[in-house]
Amino acid sequence: MVGEMVSAGQVPALLDLLARAKEPEDLAAVEQALMTACPKATDSKSMVATLTSSMDKAGPPQKAVLLRVLAAVGGPEALNAVGASLDGTDADVRAAAVRALSTWKTPDAAPHLLTLATEAKDPSQRTLALRGYLGLASRGDMPIEDRLAMVRQAAGVAQDDGEKKLLLSALGSIGSPEALSLITPYLDSAGTRQEAAVAVIGVAERLLRGRGGQTYPPVLVESLEKVTQSAAGEDLVKRAKTLLQRAKARTQ
Repeated sequence: MVGEMVSAGQVPALLDLLARAKEPEDLAAVEQALMTACPKATDSKSMVATLTSSMDKAGPPQKAVLLRVLAAVGGPEALNAVGASLDGTDADVRAAAVRALSTWKTPDAAPHLLTLATEAKDPSQRTLALRGYLGLASRGDMPIEDRLAMVRQAAGVAQDDGEKKLLLSALGSIGSPEALSLITPYLDSAGTRQEAAVAVIGVAERLLRGRGGQTYPPVLVESLEKVTQSAAGEDLVKRAKTLLQRAKARTQ
């Protein structure tokens, strides 16, 4: 049953196999089949109910598989089930729930991820949650205002340079002058300067691409000028200078 031909109707049999699987390779094979079969279900709510019912009697390795499958199925019911697993007593199951949430594809997982990024005691889980949260903030199909609001919240959570670089990567994907105001302070730190320069250039390219005669506020020029005066690297400075020439002709 493992492979492309597996169907949603085979899920009960696959769950029986999962319950009996002990070896890592067997668990991985059943997981692959479930990942293929479960998203094919026409009734996702019913599928999630089937998966969560199996979790009640599953051991930690099986629960970890089911959590990843729930993330693949998605939807509010699956999100609730994964979120509930964060309160469990088994550390491996909690870790699997964090990893499942960090791969969520829809913005409804954002509150869970922000809470984890703020409160998780395990540094690696906190960073993973922040990565997932900022991944959602990078989605181009969300309104820019919503994305900026998410990143502003994340700015209060990011602690070390690695997490700040995740923040800058998300900001660099937002074509908004407001994003530039959030990025430029990071040019002052050697630990984030290069990533901040990349982010400024990314935003500037989005703003200047195919906009005709539209003008922009001075922050566009100011941010690019700051990159040209930084020690971000010769190539980045050169790109910033090129964009700066275009921006100066089109600012208010």
